[in-house]
Amino acid sequence: MVFRMPAAEGHIIWRYLDGVSQALARRFNGGSSPNEENLTFLLCELLDEGTTGLHLLHYPLTKAKEELAKSDGGVTLDVMFETHEHSKHVEHHFSGADLGVIFVFEHPFFGRSERAILLQAKRLFPDTRNDYTLKADFRSFHAAQRDFLRTIADRFDAEDAVFYLWYAPSSTAFTINDAKVLRSLEAHSSPFEGRYFYRHPRFGYIQESSIARLSDQEDVKAAWRLTQPATRYSGLDSIEDVTRSGRAPSIDALYRARVFRGRHYPDRWSSFEPFADLFLLAMQHRSIGHSSDEWLRLAKGEQVPLPLSSTTGTGARAPSEMPDVVPPPKHSVTFTLRSSLTWPEEFRLDDEDM
Repeated sequence: MVFRMPAAEGHIIWRYLDGVSQALARRFNGGSSPNEENLTFLLCELLDEGTTGLHLLHYPLTKAKEELAKSDGGVTLDVMFETHEHSKHVEHHFSGADLGVIFVFEHPFFGRSERAILLQAKRLFPDTRNDYTLKADFRSFHAAQRDFLRTIADRFDAEDAVFYLWYAPSSTAFTINDAKVLRSLEAHSSPFEGRYFYRHPRFGYIQESSIARLSDQEDVKAAWRLTQPATRYSGLDSIEDVTRSGRAPSIDALYRARVFRGRHYPDRWSSFEPFADLFLLAMQHRSIGHSSDEWLRLAKGEQVPLPLSSTTGTGARAPSEMPDVVPPPKHSVTFTLRSSLTWPEEFRLDDEDM
């Protein structure tokens, strides 16, 4: 059985996650140049229920949980994270994901599911004059790392389970003209404008999770665009298209992929999308993420043997340049969406009903 989150609950959770995205973007203010490791650790703290109170959010998790308790959907959200130490050998020779995210859904009527995704994080760098422009790029991107992530996804047969996470400032940090161009691109490239439902190439019709949920008023949407691009995500397929040359993607290239994806790449649904959308969609759609035991162990920080390639035969060893085990992500975050209601026993589903 597939769970469809009520629109009100989806709005609450999206608003909380979008606030996390904007909080990360503010770390670029005033000429600051935060590194990726610090930003990823901050992301984990902003998400974790035990540490998010240490930071200022416009819409914190505590407020989101209060609003969820008042709503009619009867669900609540629990979030926790942990950090995993890596050996120097792993860090030097192989670079896997920075973050493993596990989505757990527990409901006495709709059942239980557990899926995970891996995220590789990169931050935007200013130019030599310390300006952010359309040509600013995520220069720590490496094609070899991208290819290694592809190997991991293919060996585990984990489609739509590996993503890039892009840390960027708001448009106000860009040069004046480029900031206007960014807001225009955002207004024209959003698949959510004017529609509450849209057709996903693989998932069918799904609820909107972006700014269309906040308000029908144009001034509210314009204010939101002012805070963008902030934290974004892209699917591995999309990044392979954008980075065919091996060069690091720029803001311009990622927005181009987003604007023209429907014309040239109809299946590239995650070109450069708001951070909150990925998490909200993954909580509702089993097509996002992977649920094998080995994949879940990997996302939770355990060392897991790298499966053999299907093209090398079951008795063959992995190529010498591949590790015997997959390096676990440096951090793990678990989102548990669960029922906050006491359900009568007669309303509970038996295993054969699920």
